Amino acid sequence: MHAQTWFRTGRVLLCPGLVLAPISAVHGQGSPPVLNIVTTGTGSGAVVSTPQGISCSVTNGMATGVCLATFPPSAVVILTAVPSPGTVTTFVGGCSGTVSCAVQLLASTTVTVHFTELPRHTMVVTSTGNGSGSIASTPQGLQCTLGPAHAPTCEASFPVGTTVTISAQLLDGTFTGWSGACSGSGICQVVMNQDLAVATTFALGVYPVVLSPVGDGAGSVEAAGSGLNCSRSQGATTGSCSSVLPHGTRIELRAIPISSEFGGWGTTNCAPSLDCEVTVTQALTVSPRFVTGETAVNELADMLLGSRALDPGFGGLLDAAGNHNGTADLGDLLALIDRTPGVRLLQALATAFPGRNE
Repeated sequence: MHAQTWFRTGRVLLCPGLVLAPISAVHGQGSPPVLNIVTTGTGSGAVVSTPQGISCSVTNGMATGVCLATFPPSAVVILTAVPSPGTVTTFVGGCSGTVSCAVQLLASTTVTVHFTELPRHTMVVTSTGNGSGSIASTPQGLQCTLGPAHAPTCEASFPVGTTVTISAQLLDGTFTGWSGACSGSGICQVVMNQDLAVATTFALGVYPVVLSPVGDGAGSVEAAGSGLNCSRSQGATTGSCSSVLPHGTRIELRAIPISSEFGGWGTTNCAPSLDCEVTVTQALTVSPRFVTGETAVNELADMLLGSRALDPGFGGLLDAAGNHNGTADLGDLLALIDRTPGVRLLQALATAFPGRNE
């Protein structure tokens, strides 16, 4: 065996024919290297490592979490920055880059990450018109309801260069479009390179209102506040029976039966009464019903016999004109017969209860 000559050079041992290696690798001595993350700036975000070890959070320049960790000697650690919106990052020191960098830990190393907060610009949205609607943005920031009964303006700031998409959702009336930094009636999209202002218009609409009396009786309907006055007689409708009215118009309806019974307001959400008040918020058709006394007698009698269902509104009207006991019954039928011209009691009962007058 031949003797070998070793040379010590400070960090490594040299031997002819051998590959250079760190002393710690040859002797298995020394502490594992430490990776230290130092953050600067006023931005926010996080730094994480692969393999796991570093998980350092930054909020307005203040670092929390695990910003220092040990790794195996000579490990290659990839650092990744996750900036919050409005923040940009830069690695310096042990490695360089903007989003990520790789560092080989031949020794303990410090990497500095700059979290730089971008300048911000303000977006102001105002509303014109007499309608109302809601405004929202992507990314989040704008979220409000605009209109006469709500806020007049809505504003938020966004980092420079951010593409902001603004959408409008109608609450009442019609959305007629954008002006200012946006135009048209679709989605508004802008790039925040400066302070911007956008105006949106929500206009209350106008809607058709129709009075359409039905039934075999006669009567008229007055609609105070609308100029409508519509009559029905012998199956025909006459008068001013239709109009176009602005959103929010309040109409006071009054039914005036003429030698007939009032059978209710149809599908309109009105109480069983000759008077009804409605507010125009959409196209509206009101169908008051006027029926002859004979028809009313037959319908009420059929209900009492169980052969038909009586409209609850009509039943309430008959009871209001009858015995006022809260339900349409025989007492209301007798009162109806008594006030129906040309209908004799025995004749009406014979018609209402066929086969039962023997």
